[in-house]
Amino acid sequence: MLAFSGVLQWRNRSASRALDPALRQACLRTRKTSTRVCGVSAVIYLPGGWFAFNQQWLDTF
Repeated sequence: MLAFSGVLQWRNRSASRALDPALRQACLRTRKTSTRVCGVSAVIYLPGGWFAFNQQWLDTF
């Protein structure tokens, strides 16, 4: 789901914005917040996946 979310954000990065300045700012702020949330989620998810699936193989040596 994180990868799918990242792909959708990447595809939508240059979508048209509203002409109204207030709506444009809200759109930009929402995109920035969404990108940060996705990034933080990936940073939390990746070490968890590492320790759940790969670390056990290193402990056997």
